[in-house]
Amino acid sequence: PAAEGFELSKFHVRVMESHRGLGVERFRTGTNFKFTAEKVTVEVKVQAAKSTVQGALSLPRIGMQLLLPGDLDQVEYLGCGPHECYPDRKASGRVGLHSAQVDEMHTPYIKPSESGGRADVQWVRVSSRVQPSRALRV
Repeated sequence: PAAEGFELSKFHVRVMESHRGLGVERFRTGTNFKFTAEKVTVEVKVQAAKSTVQGALSLPRIGMQLLLPGDLDQVEYLGCGPHECYPDRKASGRVGLHSAQVDEMHTPYIKPSESGGRADVQWVRVSSRVQPSRALRV
């Protein structure tokens, strides 16, 4: 993606991007980061180009990746669990408050693939065992 605009103020960052495919603009994203002493708020707005939605059976999936420091090794979440809960296994999970170490969230499949998914998650909190006040809640 090509950054079109970038604004920085003391507590607010706005990034506007244009995403192209096959030489044509497919969609635009606007991401706002707001910083306060208590929290960071991230708001993403996506606008698909008319050529992207005309005749489309479904819209492309858009995701976000968040990299966290290694000392955030504890997970607590409200959702299906305590094991993986993908659509084919969701019925065996129960909705509730679950917790685990980050390393326990991975399933070592014989053929490497996505693992650790949880369904119907309302919120997740990742924290440090050594310093519990060091945490991120999404």
